[in-house]
Amino acid sequence: LDSAWVYYRHSMEQNRLAESDLGISLCYTHFGRLYDKQGKTAEAIAEYRKAYEIMKPSGDRWHTMEPCLALAEVHLKTGDYNAAMHYLEIADQLAHDLHSLEHQSQIARIYYEIYSRKGDYARALRYYTEYNELGDSVASEKNIIHMQNMRMRYENEQHRAEMDAVNNEYKAERKILLQNLSGNSSWKNGAPEKEVAACE
Repeated sequence: LDSAWVYYRHSMEQNRLAESDLGISLCYTHFGRLYDKQGKTAEAIAEYRKAYEIMKPSGDRWHTMEPCLALAEVHLKTGDYNAAMHYLEIADQLAHDLHSLEHQSQIARIYYEIYSRKGDYARALRYYTEYNELGDSVASEKNIIHMQNMRMRYENEQHRAEMDAVNNEYKAERKILLQNLSGNSSWKNGAPEKEVAACE
C-alpha cells in the first residue's frame, strides 16, 4: 500500500499541474480505495465524495458512476442503507444510460445485499435473480468478445503466414535468378580466356 500511496500522490500533483479534473477525480477514487483497504471508512467516504463532486457536473457519466458505486459499497459496509441506495439510484440511471450490463449487474448485487440484510426477502430475491441474469449476459457478452478477438488473432496469424510464404517464395526465386545471372556472367568472362589459351 505504501508504494501505491506514493504513486497516486505523485499522480495527483501532476494532474493538479495539468488542471485535469478527470485525473484529480480518479486519484481521489484511488485514495478512497486505499483508505477502504486500511479499514478507514470515514476517510474513504470523504475521498469518494470528492471524486463524485468533481465528476457530477462534468457530463462524463462513466467516471461519475465509478465513485457512486464506490460510495454505495462503502455505505453498505457501514450499514447506512439509505445512503447506499441514494448513490445506487444515481449509478443505476447512469448504467442504464450507458447500457453497461456489467455495472447493472454490480448494482443488482448491492441491492440484493441491502434488501437481504433488511429482511425484505421478496425484493432481495428479485435483485438476486436480476443479478444472475445480468451476470449470464455479461459472461455471454465477454465470451462473444473473446471469440471475436480469437477470430481476429487467427485471421491475423493466417494472413501473416500467407505473407511469410509469399516472401519466402520471392526470396527463393530471387536467389535462383541471382545464381543464374552469376553463372552466366562467369561463363561470359571465362569464355574468351579459353579461346586465347587455345590460340597460343
